Amino acid sequence: MDRPQLGLPVGGDANLVLNRDSSVEEVMVADDSETNSESTSSQESPERFSVLKFQEEWLFLLNQDEALTTLRQRALSGGLRGCRLRSVCWKLLLGILTGGNPQQWVQQIKQIRNNYVDLFDKVKINPWLDVVNTDGLDNPLSQDAESPWHQYFCDQELQNVIKMDVVRTFPGVEFFRDEKIQQAMVNILFCYARDHPSMCYRQGMHEILAPLLFVVHCDYQTYVNTVGVNKSSSDPMQTILDPTYVEEDTYAVFAKVMFAIQGSYQISNVEPSNTGYFPTNSTPTSPVSEVLNQLDWIKEHLLAPLDPELHQHLQQMDVTLALFGIRWLRLLFGREFPLQDLLVLWDAVFAEGNMFQLVNYIVVAMLMAIRHQLLTSDHTSCLTILMRYPSMEVSKIIDHALFLKNPMAYHQPYQTVSYFHPSASAGVQSNMNPIANKKRPHKPDKKEKSEANFLSNRFKRLSLRRSSQSDSISVNNDNSSSIIEGFMLDDPAVVRGELKHCRAVMSLVQLKLAQYHTVLEQCVPHTNIAAQQALTGIHELCSLLDPHRPSPSPSPSSFDVEPAYEVGEVQLTPSTTPTPTNLPPPRSEIDMTIFKRPQGQPVKTSDNLVQSPVKK
Repeated sequence: MDRPQLGLPVGGDANLVLNRDSSVEEVMVADDSETNSESTSSQESPERFSVLKFQEEWLFLLNQDEALTTLRQRALSGGLRGCRLRSVCWKLLLGILTGGNPQQWVQQIKQIRNNYVDLFDKVKINPWLDVVNTDGLDNPLSQDAESPWHQYFCDQELQNVIKMDVVRTFPGVEFFRDEKIQQAMVNILFCYARDHPSMCYRQGMHEILAPLLFVVHCDYQTYVNTVGVNKSSSDPMQTILDPTYVEEDTYAVFAKVMFAIQGSYQISNVEPSNTGYFPTNSTPTSPVSEVLNQLDWIKEHLLAPLDPELHQHLQQMDVTLALFGIRWLRLLFGREFPLQDLLVLWDAVFAEGNMFQLVNYIVVAMLMAIRHQLLTSDHTSCLTILMRYPSMEVSKIIDHALFLKNPMAYHQPYQTVSYFHPSASAGVQSNMNPIANKKRPHKPDKKEKSEANFLSNRFKRLSLRRSSQSDSISVNNDNSSSIIEGFMLDDPAVVRGELKHCRAVMSLVQLKLAQYHTVLEQCVPHTNIAAQQALTGIHELCSLLDPHRPSPSPSPSSFDVEPAYEVGEVQLTPSTTPTPTNLPPPRSEIDMTIFKRPQGQPVKTSDNLVQSPVKK
């Protein structure tokens, strides 16, 4: 087991540039030849600006107090998105570096690096090279637990188990396909497993490690490419962002995160073997998974009081929180959000507390954000929505979770007016917070109350519309529920009014985005590729939000239209022949009354096949 040097950029002579405003799948490789082709004068301004941004963010961290008040506020509000020193911010929030005392940072970072080197050397066993006592244990076939060969083979098997998961980590991202990155992940996970034998290695830990390694490596390489490294310099920022120690620093962050979420992986009365496998035979006492206890607490103490309707619906559909919540908690929502949104979510989780109590409220906020889809879905549809969580604005999820956790310190998000039950919330918060009965700092005015009532009534009408449609086959259907405020729910006037409101909102959003695009286009330099891509995206959104934009007309061949046939007409296929049918002749366009009629016989025409007497 070797420790790779991660100081060099990945991909040989190409610099790996990871776009922080895109998802994890978007990786750009910038060739050095394109950079050298630009003129020196055009490069001075962006490079100088990047150096100043580094210095500005570094001074911001140096001026933090011991409680990291300003840094926590910025992390909770999403202000660390695109931060060049996010890994340093995480070290401060997780307690790896001491806030308010930057003089100790260099010593602390050196200490954690030395601790990892000592741990790595301790768990690295190689009987081929190590000199051991030959008391019958130095035998490759020995099964004794004290035999170095037995431990060596167990270590090899555990590393193979870890590597099988590591090679599947983000298969579409070239960054995680690099052999040095994969080897670093195997080393970190193996050292953690040996240093924490009760936890060992569990599947899912590699998905926690991957974003951490990505952030640390990206920050260190960005510093090298922007500021440069001067080995003779004693700059503390250079020491902390030294790309030679990416693996050591990532392990320190990973160990802190795993300490906070160890309950999601740990089984209280079962310990894994040396190879990382948990015993399959049953123990005298049944194993107790702490993550199931945590999910039960979330259901009983948070979801049930805050949204009893959703809680009851999930119970009726037999959808337990364990079906999807285990993955949410073990991976810290790593599969529910794109990478950049996930990093913003982790910023808030790390900033709120070392034990990650905000995670419990994020689970409830995510459920309440899609409550309407869940309430109108059956068992299969609910599981599909929860296992493939729809795209949501991560800032709204964070704001709602913070409000649920501490409603006195945070305002209620506007989008969650119809989701939240104030009466139920008051009961829950009074039990957990002794000062919950005090007056809140923010009191909604009449305008906010009217808007909240408007949205609440609209959701009621939509729910009543669906319930009336589903109960239309019932004998005892109440038709009075289909009339709300003097209008029929299916009245075209109501539909036109809602459509007009949607068009007005689209026009307003399009106008605002166009104004922002015009302002930013004049300020953003053309050499900033990421900003130019963001401007292009804003322009595309403006065109898509145009309410008068004609929708693309699909070709007739793109629809499978079932042909219509007349009554009694048979569809002809190449293998079938037409069969004679006794059908009346086609309606004639000629007035049949002009022809001579034989006397004493009824009139038979194609216009009227009814017999009538003939007048003499």
